[in-house]
Amino acid sequence: MPGKVSRLDPTWNIWVCRYDETFAIDVPAGRHEIEVENTEAGGSWIQVQGYTITREEPVALRALALVGESAVLIWVQNRESLWGNWARPIPAPVRGARVTIPDAPAGKLRLEWLDCWTGKTLRTGEATSRGGELPLDVPPVTRDTACRLLR
Repeated sequence: MPGKVSRLDPTWNIWVCRYDETFAIDVPAGRHEIEVENTEAGGSWIQVQGYTITREEPVALRALALVGESAVLIWVQNRESLWGNWARPIPAPVRGARVTIPDAPAGKLRLEWLDCWTGKTLRTGEATSRGGELPLDVPPVTRDTACRLLR
């Protein structure tokens, strides 16, 4: 079946079609393996010039964590608090965020949230890792916030 731009290849007597279309699929959060294959019985070959994988940030924060055997260090940044924005008014705090740390040390950990700009302690307490996951409620983040969890 001819495509958007088609030509009949006389060598093989087949249609060579060019579609130049973008196809998007939504993939839920988490780790995935994506496999592309032509599964149509008796289907012909296809040639793909490339794939573009994009990520949409669901919230106004980004977070990084280092996980060790007896400690976890977390940094959370308000995306509006980039160095190029520092001359602007202080951004509104992002509230109600939660991070889940995979492969966290099992058991109870001492928790301390810190304001990266002032060094002041925002919150202390305990957190418990269960099944290798450590869910944490993040305090409001105006600029940067850090958390240390120690055994």
